Amino acid sequence: MAAPHPILQSARREALVVAGLWLTAGTWAVSFCYLNGYGPAPDKLHFTLGFPTWVFWGIVVPWVLCAVLSLFIANVLMTDADLGLEPGEEEDPFDA
Repeated sequence: MAAPHPILQSARREALVVAGLWLTAGTWAVSFCYLNGYGPAPDKLHFTLGFPTWVFWGIVVPWVLCAVLSLFIANVLMTDADLGLEPGEEEDPFDA
């Protein structure tokens, strides 16, 4: 069996990184909010930067972290690849 094309390998790697990030963030948010958001009485709530602590650490921080990591993935990990000439397209002799 032939080895997969390098572009396919790159796309699979990028998809696995994004899926892993999504799964990790989702698991953290749901489990943290479930474990810390239910049960305490309203008068026992603690606040962090104006948010209930469980909302800050369970929703705000993962969203901000995912946004930063998404920018990193899009600008550093994902690269353009030359796909070659399209059918009917001629090679430009002046392109070096």
